[in-house]
Order: sequence, then C-alpha cells, then structure tokens
Amino acid sequence: MRNKCIPLAIAVIAFHGALCAPISAQTSRVHDGRLRVGKSQEPGTLNPILATMQTESDAFALLFDGLVRFDDRGRIIPDLATQVPTKQNGGISPDGKVITYHIDPRAKWQDGAALTSEDVKFTYEAIMNPRTASPARTGYDRVTRVETPDAHTVRITLKSAFAPATADLFANGLQGSILPAHLLRSYADLNRVEFATHPIGSGPYRLAAWDHGSTLVFQANHDYFRGSPKIERIAWEIIPDDQTMLNKLRARELDLAVNLYPYAYQLLGSIPGMKATIMSATYHWEHLIFNCRKGPTSDRRVRRALVYAMDPKIIYEKIYRAYGTRGPTDQNPLSPWFNRNLSYYPHNVAKAQTLLDEAGWRRGADGIRVKDGQRLTLTFVSTAGNRTREMVGVLLQNEWREAGIDLQLKFFPASTFFARAFNGGILDTGNFDTALFAWVNDNPDPDDTDTLGPGRTPPKGNNDTFYQNLEVGRLQERALGSYDDGLRKRLYDRIQETIMADVPEYTLNWMPEIDIAAKELHGLRPAPVGSVFWNAAQWSI
Repeated sequence: MRNKCIPLAIAVIAFHGALCAPISAQTSRVHDGRLRVGKSQEPGTLNPILATMQTESDAFALLFDGLVRFDDRGRIIPDLATQVPTKQNGGISPDGKVITYHIDPRAKWQDGAALTSEDVKFTYEAIMNPRTASPARTGYDRVTRVETPDAHTVRITLKSAFAPATADLFANGLQGSILPAHLLRSYADLNRVEFATHPIGSGPYRLAAWDHGSTLVFQANHDYFRGSPKIERIAWEIIPDDQTMLNKLRARELDLAVNLYPYAYQLLGSIPGMKATIMSATYHWEHLIFNCRKGPTSDRRVRRALVYAMDPKIIYEKIYRAYGTRGPTDQNPLSPWFNRNLSYYPHNVAKAQTLLDEAGWRRGADGIRVKDGQRLTLTFVSTAGNRTREMVGVLLQNEWREAGIDLQLKFFPASTFFARAFNGGILDTGNFDTALFAWVNDNPDPDDTDTLGPGRTPPKGNNDTFYQNLEVGRLQERALGSYDDGLRKRLYDRIQETIMADVPEYTLNWMPEIDIAAKELHGLRPAPVGSVFWNAAQWSI
C-alpha cells in the first residue's frame, strides 16, 4: 500500500521582526536538567482511549507509544513497530485486509513488565468495549479480529480494504497509544479508573507529579527502549490566560511555549535568548460549529444566515493577523484534498435577513428577531483565557446583531469544554448553539468520519455538530474503502460541497504552529500532524 501521507510545503522560519520593542530580559539561565513548558490547556484525562484534546495528545507523546507515529514532515514512521507495514514489505496482504506488525522486543512498561502483542489486542478491545466511552472508534470498528501469533507479532484483519489503516490504527496519540493489559484487564470499563490520573506507560517519560490546575512533571524513563531521554525533567505549567503566558515568556520563566495564537505572538515582541518557529502548513483548523440537533441552529436556513452575516476575511486579517491559511472546509487548502471550487460565503447581511425571514424569525421592537414568542438568542461557547477566541466572539456578537440575533458569550476551562458527556462536557452534551475551537489531526488522511459522520455523534465519536446526513456517511464509507486517490478525491469533493451547503461547521483559519523556545533548546522539530513532542526524547538543553 502506498504511503497515504499528504506532501505539504511546510515553511519553518525564524521570526526576527516584532511589533513591540525588544524586551529586556536575561538571555540564558543555569539549567538544572528541567525544561519549563507553558501550556494553555490542562489535560482532562491521561487515558488515551478517553481523550479528545491536543494537550492530552502532547502528554501521550511523552508517556506512551503507539505502533507508529508521525514525524516533522507528516510521514508515518515506526514507534513500537519495527517497520511500517506496506504491501511492498509484506506487512499488508495483497487484498489490503490483513496488516501485520512486529513489535520491538526491547519495549517494556515503566513498571518493568514486557510490552507484548497482548497489550495491542487489549487496547483494541478496550476501545471497542461498549461500556467505555471511547470517543473515536472510527477505523477500529472496521477490524474483525486482532490476533497475536507470538509475543511480538500482531495480525489485524479488516472487514474490507481501509485506505488510512496504518495511519489511523494504533498511531501514538488519541485513541492510538497502547495500554498495559496487565494493569487494566480486570476493569469492566475504563471510564473512571485511577489510571487516568496515574498512568503507567511505555514512553520516554513517566508522570512524576500532577498538581491539578497548576503543573505536570514528567521524569525521564532511563529504561526507555530507544534510549534514555537527554532532558531529565519536563515541567508543564498550566497557563490558560494569554497575558500571563506572555509575561512569563518575557521574564524567561519558561523555556518553551507551544501552539501560540497569532494575536498573542504579535503582542509578545522579541525576547533576548529566545527564538520562534512558525510552521505555516498544518492540520490544525480553527472553526465554528453549529448545533444541528436542537435550537434555532438546527434549521439550515439559520446556519446559512449566520455565515452570510459574518465576514471571515476581517476575522482572518484583523484577529488572526493573516497568519495561517484561509479555507472554509475541513480539508487543508494546501493539500490535494481541498475542493478548490469552494470559497467562503460572501458577507451579505441582506441575504442573511432574507433567510431568517424565511425561517419565521421576524424583527422585534428592539431589533432582535422573534418566533413563536421566543427571541433569537444564541449561545456562543469557547475556551477561557484565549484572547483570540474572545475577540472572535465579540466581533460575531456585533455582526450578528445587525441581522437581528442576540449572541451570548460563554467561556469555559478547556477541561470542562472538551470533557466527555458523562463528565458534563460542553461540546459532548450539546449545551451550545455555536462553538469556536480547533481540531488538530493526528494524521494527514482526509477521512472526516469521526467529526462529521452521521453515526459519530457523542458518545460514539467527535461529531459535536450533531449533524446527521446519511448521504455524507455513504460517501465517507466509499472513500474509506478505496485505495484509488482519484476516486477518493472526487468523493471528498462531494462531501465538502454538501458540508458547505448545510454548514454544520465553518472553518475560519488553518492555524500556523507557532512555538517560542529558548535558544539553548535543541532538537525541537514541530510537526504538521500529531504532537510537537513527538521526538522529545531527542531534545537537549
């Protein structure tokens, strides 16, 4: 099977200009073997099969291994597996239905137990356990069985050919990191086990401490099968407020901050002893979603009115500062999968008003529309402390009021916003009308079943729009079952056309990866997919 990674033109540049004057600060510090990292979001769980957040995927890059992972060019590379299976090396059967992995015999758990093929089989069973609220079974539900011919061989049989199989299945990160069977097999489900806060992994770092709401400390695993990490400790400081993050960077109280938003980055200015890298082509997309299950936004005419009433170009230029890439769908506009016949809805308030009239929402005395005695009041939700998202919310509040819509803004801690439904998560419970956040792909395949598939609404997946279009589901199934890139391209073009017509979601920006690091930190190689920490075991400071 050909490698399904999408070649992207990735620009990594050192940024020397600044909007602010250089800030006086110490240019270096005496390092004690500890890397201090600023993180805007705290993990909600450290159980990989329950996770949904990018910050959790970052933690899994330190704590766990998958069978495979992705490098800084978006290429799939071995992790626990000794090689990535292909038809050429005999790892994939001629019909594409059987995939065989060989596990590195040196791999072991951080408690000293051997990591074997039984752990891979158990991980599959845990993901598919109907009692466990795993949010992403996409791909795994195509597996008919996982066999373990010996301790270091895993054979996976699929119901039918599955184009992104080696990228989707058991890639380190969300729903891909391998779990220890010897520690977890006795539980009926994994929803609330202590492992979520006290994990035992196989990765280059072990969790040494977690002061909830404040810090996580990762200690080097000197028995790691690829070799001992070069940095002894990595300490994450949880800093949800943008301004606090900037202040700590200026004071050189941090060695690294990742995934900065363009607005915060431009406010930062240059700092002696620190440097920035900007990756302009990523698989991180910042988007609005609309609740298609209930409330006013369940009406397509209202959703279309909302996008006509907004100006995404203003958002991109004034708030995102023209960093990143514009493209309205869930396919990266710099990739071959993007439908280039599509563009943003034009800013047309008159058209928005006509659609709202058609939907039965009439202007009230105060200018806000009313239907059956109900005011057109919508709730906008996003993550707290993110100044960029706050500004987008305020801009939409003003733009949509012109069309007669009252928008109420609410911001939540990321751990609440992204929590699973059984823990009261805002997205998964559908307690919103429109939400702003980013998805970060763990692999570059165009499959969007998990986020837009009709059978993937929570708790079965991450389709938090609650959009259920059976035709989209059929197109997704056809695309997943083919290795013909030409056919897949045509199918994903049709999916994008349908999504743009129905607007369950609307992408505002394909976000750049902006990282600020001490010049003493060596080996940092940001990746377009997965985690910036993918090679942290090779970092040095």
